Amino acid sequence: FVRSFFDWYQGFTGRYSYIVLMGIFSKVSDITKHYEILPLSIVVVWLASSWILLRTVFDRARFIVVATGTIALFALYILTMPEVADFYWVSSSAQYQFGNALAMAAITCMLRLSITERPRLYAITVAVLLFVVIGTTEMYMLFMVVLLTAITVFVIATGQRHQFIWSMLLAVTILSAALLIIAPGNEERGQHLIA
Repeated sequence: FVRSFFDWYQGFTGRYSYIVLMGIFSKVSDITKHYEILPLSIVVVWLASSWILLRTVFDRARFIVVATGTIALFALYILTMPEVADFYWVSSSAQYQFGNALAMAAITCMLRLSITERPRLYAITVAVLLFVVIGTTEMYMLFMVVLLTAITVFVIATGQRHQFIWSMLLAVTILSAALLIIAPGNEERGQHLIA
């Protein structure tokens, strides 16, 4: 598994979270017999992340309101997707939808981090989520670098609490982005896929 990971990282892509997710999926199940398990799992994770995000933003709302909002958000998301098959194809769902679901979870933890008195657990969770989300695609890498840079600059400029934590989260973001960018596999893939 580890050798396969490094072969893919060096020879095809720097998307390290995608490689690990696909590797785990292919190890724990027969990918041809149980093809639907990974996309279905990602849909469940997407719905759970969306529900937790809406529950955090609208913390006084009733369960039925948050559940309805989650289903409506999911329907809107599906209807505005360029390719609905991105939820069906294992490779696409492992890269794009998995990253999307965990990005919502990371944003939720960031929101909770900003209001909690005991930030350590949320800070560790955000750091792990940032590392994983950035490793799914370059798009999420760019989004998280911009988001964490803006938050950290704002927190430091306005003298907010937890400046050290936000600085460390920005460092995790930048190091994760570097891990994605400097992968030798990016150059290898670029030589075969000119477009």
